[in-house]
Order: sequence, then structure tokens, then C-alpha cells
Amino acid sequence: MPTELYILLVYCLCVILMLVTQSALAVKEHGVRPLVGSRDGIEYTGIADRAIRAFSNTLISLVLIIPPVFTLALLSVSTPTTTLVLQIFVVARVLYFAVYLLGLPWIRSCLWWTGLLCTIYMYVFCLGQA
Repeated sequence: MPTELYILLVYCLCVILMLVTQSALAVKEHGVRPLVGSRDGIEYTGIADRAIRAFSNTLISLVLIIPPVFTLALLSVSTPTTTLVLQIFVVARVLYFAVYLLGLPWIRSCLWWTGLLCTIYMYVFCLGQA
């Protein structure tokens, strides 16, 4: 398995853990019973609300990073740089989730930009391989 695919799978496991965290925070705020129903009218506040927003952003980052990683795998291309960029991406995105929960906006924004720049790098690199 190419290293980049392995890193993507690790990130996917992290995303699952983020989903569990977001769900646990929602249960902590509202209890299980209201969340089992339709959830219409339920409003989240504080850390539960931040977890929902952070997780939504995390899903977007996952959708955006998949194409270049799959492209590298299809092209059978793997370099130390692409591996490092993906490692930085995963660390930045995991820290982004945690920092978002803590409500630290400037650090959160820096981590978001780091993840985005890594994503852009991967696309540009893949386009250069065509």
C-alpha cells in the first residue's frame, strides 16, 4: 500500500474519532432521549456547537484530500515530500478539531490554512504528474 493511502486511512480513523467526540458532546448537552428522535428544534451551544462545526469542516477537508491521494496511488507515485505534506495535513487537521473545541480562533485559523495549503500542494503536484 502506498504511504499516502496509509496516511489517508489514518486520517479517516481520526475523522471517525472526531465524529464520536462530537456525538458524545451532543449527548452530554442534551441527553440520549432527545437525540434519538427527529432532532427538530434542538439547538446546540458551547463546545457541542463548536464540535458540530469543526466536524463539518473536517468532512470537507476529507473530501478535498481524497482525489490527490487516489491520483498518486493510481499513478504509482510516492515521494518523501508528498508523504511529509500529508503528515503535516493530518496533524494540522487533528489539531484544528481540538483547537476548535477549545475556542482558540487564531490558532484554529492557522491550522485551517496549513491544511488547505497542504491540500493545494497535493493537487498542484498531481497536476504536474499528468
